[in-house]
Amino acid sequence: LAELTDGRLQAALDVWPGEPFIDPDLLRASCVATPHVAGYSDDGKRLGTLMVYTAFCAWAGLEPARVATAPGDGQRLDVPAGEDVLGSALDAACFVRLHDSKLRALADVSPEQRAAGFDRLRRNYPLRRDFKAWRIHTGDAEAARLLRSLGFQVERQ
Repeated sequence: LAELTDGRLQAALDVWPGEPFIDPDLLRASCVATPHVAGYSDDGKRLGTLMVYTAFCAWAGLEPARVATAPGDGQRLDVPAGEDVLGSALDAACFVRLHDSKLRALADVSPEQRAAGFDRLRRNYPLRRDFKAWRIHTGDAEAARLLRSLGFQVERQ
């Protein structure tokens, strides 16, 4: 915390010591703050469940049943030329700015209210898909390269 407060370090935090009773000073000192939801994508939940199921079947000596893949073709986002392609894609795909602002709003309430708010943000997290489920359309070649490196499917306009 001292290193963050002094500006020697920067932190983007999703996991917090003492959850849900998070330290308001650590919250304020973080550059990005989310309520422990990094693994909350629909795809991540499905994959985690499949991993547990497969391990159970192996342990029990059972043949796993065929499991359906994630529904649909994912999401599509068209970003017009001149707009912030990366920011638009990240805002659409993972709500970081939204959850950062909602979590920061809890910094100045009582510890009990902050803990309840933290739990509420986790419980009411909206459905989202992993980057690989998104098709981004852009004319920006450099942004397209960066988005591909993050796992997005990118189609040039």
